[in-house]
Amino acid sequence: MIEFVSLFLALVVGEQVVELTASSQVAAIELFLDGQLVQRLEEPPWRTPLDFGEGLQPHELVAISLDATGGSLGEARQWVNFGRGLVEARLSLGNGEDWPPRRARLHWQSFDGSRPLTVKVQFDGQQVEVNNEGAFDLPHYDAGKPHSLEAHLGFHAGLEATAALSFGGVFGERVSSDLTAIPLFLQVDRMDFQVDEMHQWFEASRVPLRVFSLKEGGESIYVIRDLNLPERLTAPLRSELSVRKLNRRKRESDSELYFLGTVPEFQWQGAVSTAIFKPYQLADRWRRRGLLSTLLRQRGPKGRTGQKQRIFDSAAVAGKLAAQSGVARAVLVLLDPETIDHSRLGLQDVAAYMESLRVPFFVWLRPDEAGQAPLENSGLIYSNLGEVATRMAESLDSQFVVWLEGRLLPQQIELTDRAPETVQLIP
Repeated sequence: MIEFVSLFLALVVGEQVVELTASSQVAAIELFLDGQLVQRLEEPPWRTPLDFGEGLQPHELVAISLDATGGSLGEARQWVNFGRGLVEARLSLGNGEDWPPRRARLHWQSFDGSRPLTVKVQFDGQQVEVNNEGAFDLPHYDAGKPHSLEAHLGFHAGLEATAALSFGGVFGERVSSDLTAIPLFLQVDRMDFQVDEMHQWFEASRVPLRVFSLKEGGESIYVIRDLNLPERLTAPLRSELSVRKLNRRKRESDSELYFLGTVPEFQWQGAVSTAIFKPYQLADRWRRRGLLSTLLRQRGPKGRTGQKQRIFDSAAVAGKLAAQSGVARAVLVLLDPETIDHSRLGLQDVAAYMESLRVPFFVWLRPDEAGQAPLENSGLIYSNLGEVATRMAESLDSQFVVWLEGRLLPQQIELTDRAPETVQLIP
């Protein structure tokens, strides 16, 4: 047996201590970071410093336990700066009965023991009823064909968890529950592709990846608003098209808008941030006002009085949450040029992290009296809030999400030459 004692729920950079627990049969432990052997421990205590690099990037940390002859006894894995959140979910099949199973179960856990506020489970795209313990019956199905289960859970403070698995058909009695969601840009108005057409579109380290399912609809927008900005902002729109794209979100029930605070509620030593910037989900009333009007008027969580703002650290947390959402996503920072940000991360650090997560990232900087914003030509910063909101809406409108089989980091996934030119990875 081998398990991590150090669970990196926080966003971390630089040197961190990795600690494990192992059974008495273990003679050595090898640590791999992103597939590379980085450390070998040959006696207890199973504890060592490990350098995650100065740049904030998603990682996979793997520990393999070995016996006295060098044979493998087991392994433990965890994501770092990706994947794991304050809430998690998984699906399991059967209840000890023979194959094929007729029942399934949804399991969840949260950092504070809270139950999900919303639960949605689909079998082959059709919703099924789930009881209070997470158990549910499977509809009648042909075990000779592949089938999919997908679950989406919503918790308080805007936290979300997803789970999925596939079985039957080409999977036989094998259950595949390691899935990775990757967003794509579509450069045409409609997506006419089917899953079977897409199996040769993706690869990781030149290994083909199989598509599990497609996800159209749904979007999560994360906003970080500088506390020093005026209570009401202005944003001239330059076209009727911009107005229509923004007002569409008044009618969309699957558009979710979250504000993250800029003052941390708590922090663990050595971490850039954990989910210390809790997301605040706006009620449905924001849709009556529309996205742009909400951005102009809505203030984010204030945090504790007298604490220094850490705006870009909060943006990094928003990026991690957005990458876990399983739907179209975007992160927007609203910034005052006079603010001193006390983040450990800077604008370029967060931009690089968003790129590795494949999360579209937008920054608005309040312009001066002449209507200019410093660094406006950097490619990241806009001075017209109406323009940046429109660009964000266009980005969300062109996204769809593909679920790939396998446990993958987003920066590992690439498009092959079999993918059509109208499809692009984000960014």
